[in-house]
Amino acid sequence: FFSTLGGAAMPLYSVFCATKQAVTGQELFHMMRRVGSVVYKRGGVVTDVVSFGDKELAYAVKKGGEKHVEGKMWQFGFQGNPAIVSEIRQQLSLDDRVFRYLFLKQKSLPSLKTFLKKVKQGGN
Repeated sequence: FFSTLGGAAMPLYSVFCATKQAVTGQELFHMMRRVGSVVYKRGGVVTDVVSFGDKELAYAVKKGGEKHVEGKMWQFGFQGNPAIVSEIRQQLSLDDRVFRYLFLKQKSLPSLKTFLKKVKQGGN
């Protein structure tokens, strides 16, 4: 999905993040808030914030001399330019509470005009 806020196309991204089990709810809130601040400062739009809570990992993950078998999982969705992804990636990589993160760029969808035209023609 692409928006044209400010005239330029802005792709939709999601970042999935795994943090150490010992991270408190307040710390997690501040981490998410920091990510949201980056999005907002760079002219992006926050679309979704989800905390999945404590989860057992499918396999152990080693980072910083520690072995993690469970962690707090969360997802943050936003629309913005690729520079936002770079800045958030830098912040997460420097945060010792984060042991894994993954960015996904959502597939673009047809414009509403194209979609409605297709519907009127009886297409899917």
